[in-house]
This record gives sequence, C-alpha cells and structure tokens, in this order.
Amino acid sequence: MGDPLHSMVPTVETYSIDESFLNLGEFNSREVEPLARAMRERVHRWVGIPTGVGIAPTKTLAKVANFIAKKRPQYAGVCDLRDGRVRAELLPTVPVDEAWGIGGASAVKIAKLGIQTAADLAALEPDDARALMTATGGRTVYELRGASCMPLERC
Repeated sequence: MGDPLHSMVPTVETYSIDESFLNLGEFNSREVEPLARAMRERVHRWVGIPTGVGIAPTKTLAKVANFIAKKRPQYAGVCDLRDGRVRAELLPTVPVDEAWGIGGASAVKIAKLGIQTAADLAALEPDDARALMTATGGRTVYELRGASCMPLERC
C-alpha cells in the first residue's frame, strides 16, 4: 500500500509512528490547506485513523496548530497558523504545556511568572526562557514566534 504522505509531498520527516512533519513550502500558498485536507482524508482512508493537521512555519507551531485542529471542531481537523494575525488570535487560547518542549516541571516553573499560554511564552525573552528551561526553552520561544530552530530532517 505504501506511505500515504510520501506520494503527496516529496519531503517528509517521520517523527514517530503516528506523527510526521512535511515541507509544504514547495506548494502555492493557496494549495496548502486543500492539500492538508486531502492528506487527512487519505490517511483516514488508508490507515483508518482520524488525524489532525497543523500547518505552520515551525515544528513547534505546527504541533500547536495540530492541537487546535484536534480539539476544536470548527477547524474540521486542519488548523493553519502561517499568518501572524491568526497566531496572535489563537496562541493566547492554548495552554502553555501544549507547546512542544514544555514539560510539567517547566510549566510549573514558568506559571510562577504568570506564563499560562503559548502567547505568554512567545512574549518571554529567549534568554530568560533559556535561563529558566535550558536551551530548549529559548528555542521554543523562537519557534512560537515563527522562527524555525529545528529544520526538517529528511527520512
């Protein structure tokens, strides 16, 4: 049967058995969301599992978008966070511990500073995030701001 994603998108990083990152930069901007919906349908048809698709300029934002896509029915399984205005609207609604790289201990530590949402974390100075949560915290802040720190790894 093959891989349902590799035949639709040339660059795929398989992150885990049920998660992949795709480079959609090769597609026209208007084609991306319809392509994401087609991939979601194909995975459901081939594998039999419902999926969420998060579209974003960074891996961390893609995971946030995927969280939104899965949890909020109005997105019908696909959330696109490429537009900064959309990110500004949605990141304040996402709990900080849903940001990739923020574990329970880090969430407790930064909650003491009033950081409750992904938007709060994105507003933190990267150096402060590094001091609080190691280099991962700094990278997470940059990624939430739309600056990629973790390039796609071809698999």
